[in-house]
Amino acid sequence: MAVLNITTEAGKESEEAQRALMMQLQNRIAGQQNVQAAALAAWPFFEGTGWSEQVMLPGKGPSEQEEIFYNVSAGYFAALRTPLLSGREFEPRDSGAHEISPAIVNQAFARKYFNNMDVVGREFSYRFGKSFLREVIVGVVSDAHYYSLRKSADPIVYLPMEGRNWFTLYVRSPLKLGMLARVVNREAHAIGSGMRVREVSTLETIVGNTLLSERLLAGIGGTFASFGLLLVAIGLFGLLSYSVGRRTKEIGIRTALGARRLEIISLVLREVSGLMGFGVLVGVAAALAVMTLFKSLLFGIQGVDPLVIGTALGLFIAAGLLAASLPAQRAATIDPVTALREE
Repeated sequence: MAVLNITTEAGKESEEAQRALMMQLQNRIAGQQNVQAAALAAWPFFEGTGWSEQVMLPGKGPSEQEEIFYNVSAGYFAALRTPLLSGREFEPRDSGAHEISPAIVNQAFARKYFNNMDVVGREFSYRFGKSFLREVIVGVVSDAHYYSLRKSADPIVYLPMEGRNWFTLYVRSPLKLGMLARVVNREAHAIGSGMRVREVSTLETIVGNTLLSERLLAGIGGTFASFGLLLVAIGLFGLLSYSVGRRTKEIGIRTALGARRLEIISLVLREVSGLMGFGVLVGVAAALAVMTLFKSLLFGIQGVDPLVIGTALGLFIAAGLLAASLPAQRAATIDPVTALREE
């Protein structure tokens, strides 16, 4: 999904004319080859820009908290693949002046102000300057994050797109960003509106930028964990090699008395199993404590994640067995005659 920030020459057209030009650009881009969908919005989400107002239900005063208001065009939810749960999406006729304007809300808004999801047809209002504007809910969509991924989704009121000198065009297309920007600039120039692409990005990049600190912390943690695992493997290898060297005569006697190769390998591995068992107990306890601590710092992790813990244990055990395999193989190949002759 490409995200293009577009500006127009301020003051040349009325708001109605600006809205018409924006809709014309949206339709021309949506009709291009290799474009699956195109939609307009006031600005990109996750970039800190926003408009918020207090909400008033009939017969009640203003809400204590201001809620997010976001202007979008017809086809916005289909383009961004936000599920429509009830009601309808915006239509071109929804833009412009209305005595009671249509609005679409998300699940968080419906739960907070109406305590249920059956809210299509319900009304609310908000203060805009010195006026109070009435809205009627025509649809409910799934929750979507707006400012941050680090907390639950905020209540959002979606309103029809209005004419403006700068706006965001969302385009779903397999084309590369540079080529897509040239297509949009070409179509904007053909309209003769003075519109131009100011900035081009992808939705994945915008979302990824909100998680830079988490990715940095995960990268640093993964690097230290890899070095720690390597040190554990080296330590086990050295310890078992030393142990096999000290028990050369014992192993030689066992071999001379008929101990088979597999039994000698099992003897060495049993020694490492005790060390690994202790390490597993300490590691699981530490992992539970750290995951609980980091739950509030990182996005998208559970307090206790069995898959993560199981994967870490599997890697630890595999590293331990790999480190123990060489000393075990060495012990299994000891010549009993040579071993018994050693001092």
